[in-house]
Amino acid sequence: MLIYIFKISFLISIIFVLYKLYNFYKASKLTISKAFVLNIALMNLLWFLVFLWVFLSEIAPLTINNNINSFKFIYDTITYFVQWSVPISFFAFIYLILNSKPSKFQYRHLLVPAILVVAPKVAAWLEIMAFDTNYLLHNLYATTDLLIIIAMILASVYLKYRASQLSKNKINISINHLSLIYFIPYLIAFILTIIFRLIKIPFEFSTIINLFLIILFNIGIALWVNKYRQVFIQHYNELEVKTSSKLEMFVSNYEITVRELDVIKLICNGKTNKEIADQLFISISTVKDHNYNIYQKLSIKNRTQLMKLYFEFQDNLQ
Repeated sequence: MLIYIFKISFLISIIFVLYKLYNFYKASKLTISKAFVLNIALMNLLWFLVFLWVFLSEIAPLTINNNINSFKFIYDTITYFVQWSVPISFFAFIYLILNSKPSKFQYRHLLVPAILVVAPKVAAWLEIMAFDTNYLLHNLYATTDLLIIIAMILASVYLKYRASQLSKNKINISINHLSLIYFIPYLIAFILTIIFRLIKIPFEFSTIINLFLIILFNIGIALWVNKYRQVFIQHYNELEVKTSSKLEMFVSNYEITVRELDVIKLICNGKTNKEIADQLFISISTVKDHNYNIYQKLSIKNRTQLMKLYFEFQDNLQ
């Protein structure tokens, strides 16, 4: 009976926290808000996938077992990528939350961790196809949960450390509290994972503990959103306004045109000439002409100098 109460509470907590996040996102459609909502949504998607698999196994064990190879392979693959999307999206959120210039974030910085996540999975697939063995796959699944828990603990510790180094105003206190909401459940999960691997625990008991931690986390996030939503939105809206003002000053100082500013932003986001041309619907030769004009106005010779000048200009105006 107790486990059913926890299962129902788990589903209610998912609906409740997603509702709170939806209202939070509607109130502030900033990049940082998107990153936060995405991270929590991915975490709840992961937990729901695990819950769904256990539920299907209980109500239709014969159907699951008859299609175990294909169905479980698809499920494991989806779950694996969602699992690793959680810490990666959390790292992106931490970068945005601690950076006074969120517009400098480049999603290409996520390419390396993405490759590190995909490569072992691809190697495991190749092993199955080439040798008809699943040694890599078995070890991958055996270590993934623990690695992700450790990654989330270290990331939340880093977030708390950075927040504690800053002045104690409302926004930094909110970041401090948020780091604890992440840290405590993941630390408990880490300790329990080690214990469960050393001592045989009844499945029902371990399920109740896991559901309790998820419910605890979702309640913590919902309470945090209730308490700090206005502080958070106001702070990062002001940062965005400051960034816009700096851009206007940059344009004015160097007599940069609107189109040249578009090109500068894309260059600073790591785009190639071809990617800039495609995004702005102009030819590559036109992009090169804009580059030449920009370099002349700024008295620089290459992209590296452009990015350095552009970001230094914003730094000096803080």
